Amino acid sequence: MHLARTAIAALVLVGLSSAACTDKPTASPEVAAPEPTEEAAAQPTPPADAAPSPTDTRPEQRAQVDERSKAVLERLIKHYATFDGLSVVARHRIKAPSRILHEQVRHVNIVKPNHFRVEANGRVLTIGDGKHCWMLMPDKTGYGELKAPASLPEAMRTVPVLGGGSIGSSGGIVAALLSPDPMDALLRYATSVEVKNMGTDDLLIIEMSDSPGTLRTGTRVGLFIPKNGPPWIAQADLIPPGVQIYTRIVFENWTPSASPASNFELDPQALRIAPLSLEPTTPASQPESN
Repeated sequence: MHLARTAIAALVLVGLSSAACTDKPTASPEVAAPEPTEEAAAQPTPPADAAPSPTDTRPEQRAQVDERSKAVLERLIKHYATFDGLSVVARHRIKAPSRILHEQVRHVNIVKPNHFRVEANGRVLTIGDGKHCWMLMPDKTGYGELKAPASLPEAMRTVPVLGGGSIGSSGGIVAALLSPDPMDALLRYATSVEVKNMGTDDLLIIEMSDSPGTLRTGTRVGLFIPKNGPPWIAQADLIPPGVQIYTRIVFENWTPSASPASNFELDPQALRIAPLSLEPTTPASQPESN
């Protein structure tokens, strides 16, 4: 199943990129849009988990959706709307044509209306307990503290590992699906939406506009949704135009998370909280993205 998704996605998503973008991608999309670390040097635009610009006031937009895409979206949203919270394992892989640049296993746990915890390879990246939000600092020596976002859409805008303004990460996808208006959260920066038949899956392809949070303009977010049984998202491909680096996220072990508990508590002494606050306009305050 995984190999089939990889092979078919390579044909479908690269074909779409070639048709719609001036700079055509030249690599096979076994993975998709760049996230943090090594690939940053290979791409001149911000990585997917970089902090959003506080001065970006461009109008938000939402794409028109055809009937087939709408049906897949509504089935997806209806399924996720039945849960107050979810936890999932998200396996991120970033790959250049000849090598894997970065691999990371994230554990994402989000509960409505504004509780969240994201870990990467066993280390906490961010925690929100409904009153406060902590984010790991770039030097990894401590955590900066913010007032908790009031809602998941606000968390998507202000917490980089929850999307940095878009669905540009595993945390952003989960937060969007649990938001009060999931359709808006998923398509806020979309210019087009379409569905491809991938055998056992529907491939929902969302192309991002010039206001895509921290995603590169024209990035295609491909969500693999099983046709039969519960429509748990199996895989997400983030594919930017004109580059040879892609990110693939494989989702495993979707589990309902009923209510906020000790998962959303943080021990400042154990995690060595840094004695500073996070200010979006200060580069030194940007939280670590991987």
